[in-house]
Amino acid sequence: MAVLAALFTTAADFSSYAAAYAAADSVKFLFFAGIEGTGHHAWANVWRHNGLRAMKNATVAVQDIISHEDDTSDDNKTIYVTSKRLQSALFACHTGRNVFNPRTAGDLEEAIRVVEDEVSTFASQLKNKRVVVVINTARGRMMSYPFGGTYNRGETWQNVAIQMPDMEFLARVIDDVRGDLRVVVLLRDPALVVSSGIRRGFYHSGYNCEGNQDRARCEMNNVRVVTQGQRLIFEQLHVLPKRSWACSTLAMPDDYAEVVRSRINKDLYAHLDVATDGLRIVTDDIIAKCPAHIRLGDTNAISSWLFA
Repeated sequence: MAVLAALFTTAADFSSYAAAYAAADSVKFLFFAGIEGTGHHAWANVWRHNGLRAMKNATVAVQDIISHEDDTSDDNKTIYVTSKRLQSALFACHTGRNVFNPRTAGDLEEAIRVVEDEVSTFASQLKNKRVVVVINTARGRMMSYPFGGTYNRGETWQNVAIQMPDMEFLARVIDDVRGDLRVVVLLRDPALVVSSGIRRGFYHSGYNCEGNQDRARCEMNNVRVVTQGQRLIFEQLHVLPKRSWACSTLAMPDDYAEVVRSRINKDLYAHLDVATDGLRIVTDDIIAKCPAHIRLGDTNAISSWLFA
């Protein structure tokens, strides 16, 4: 159970990880941290059109990358790759054997071993190569803050337990193999974050909504959940050196924003500015501290930031 105990540390214990500076030849691991509605799916679309290599596991990914090394003479070309095995070990809706949503201690311990194996394989086999392991937003694994809630499955709505990703865990595992965790924080106007979820039916019956709660009250409850997610992101960023994270804002034209707002439940709309005030404060705090900004879809900017 030592591996489980390693998950629970004080801020002082973790300070060595925050202060660590990965070597120049370390493999880059890229995680997108954002509350629901801040652009995970937009980045997923970016990867589909930019040659991301979606592989079964780290071993297959390494073999593929090494076997195609001579296919290009461009030493500055960045290879983006993702591992289905790594993603599933971090989060999977339909099995408890994952780190962020385990059903049992045994499931958690086994999932941690898989994550460690995947990360170690990437980190040890791909040093000195211009490779980025995309942890989420690729292959349908969004891992937003929170993930879970109510989803439409055909003709029925199904509830999934709310869970939050853990950047501290990622930082620890990746640092242990001398990898380099980088985080892009996804941001968006708070009012549009909430309205996006409502418009997409993400809050159809809402997180933790029971009985016959009226829809406006249910939606207001979800504003609080999303705000909690944003606060957690802000807190987890403290384990990272400033060089290790950047921001990307999902911006919308003003006229489109007004159309979105007009579709919000009227009861929620009347209280929208008040309801999202706490979320706006935390978002502004993140923006104020953000060491770098990356435009949505600008993979060249990401590559320059990662390999500066």
